[in-house]
Amino acid sequence: MSEEISLKKIKEICIRPGYHLCWFRKLSFYVTIPLLYLKIRPTQVTVASIILGFLAAILFFQGTYLLSIIAAIVLCISTLLDHIDGNIARFQKVTSDKDYFLDETYNIYGVPIIISMIGLGGYKITGDWIWILVGALATYGFLVREALTQLIYVKELKGKKDAKNILAIGATISKKSLIINKIFPSHYDHFCYGILVFSWFNKTYLVLLYFAIVYNLLWIGKVAYNYLFALKK
Repeated sequence: MSEEISLKKIKEICIRPGYHLCWFRKLSFYVTIPLLYLKIRPTQVTVASIILGFLAAILFFQGTYLLSIIAAIVLCISTLLDHIDGNIARFQKVTSDKDYFLDETYNIYGVPIIISMIGLGGYKITGDWIWILVGALATYGFLVREALTQLIYVKELKGKKDAKNILAIGATISKKSLIINKIFPSHYDHFCYGILVFSWFNKTYLVLLYFAIVYNLLWIGKVAYNYLFALKK
């Protein structure tokens, strides 16, 4: 491999303007080092992340204390791997439309399944159907927020072919998200932190209440802001 494998080099290549440097992302830089030496490919890490994500969803659905803790740990490992695959791809300068499609498909459809299963698990634990509704609201908010983010990104990219312009647009959108995340922690990693903590109290489903509110407030805010200020008449 042409590039020297070191923590400093990995950070130089992987950290971009506006990136949310959460705990998992910071940890991912360290875990990336041995995987690069082992010549692990990004696709392998992506597939492992997806498998673990769906495994976590199945475990959450069971609605038991022990399995909820295991599910939370598995989910955190899946999220860590989701950061690592991007690190490896950037370091190895490997780009693949299929890998990107696979990763984004999981982010858009896999995450809502996990959220829904936590809601169903909450129903099994408490016997209260309200947690199914809360899970559905959190899922809806997440999907609409993601769809709007993609829509805004595509709109900003319209007519832009230069790679520097594209990266600048991505950085601007990321910086705006970073500001919002400081006010209302809503990054998927924040979701995982909450799940990991509350699983030890057998109250995993309570995390959904916060995100059901925040995700929906965020997409409503995005619509209002873009309609009133960002979009041209």
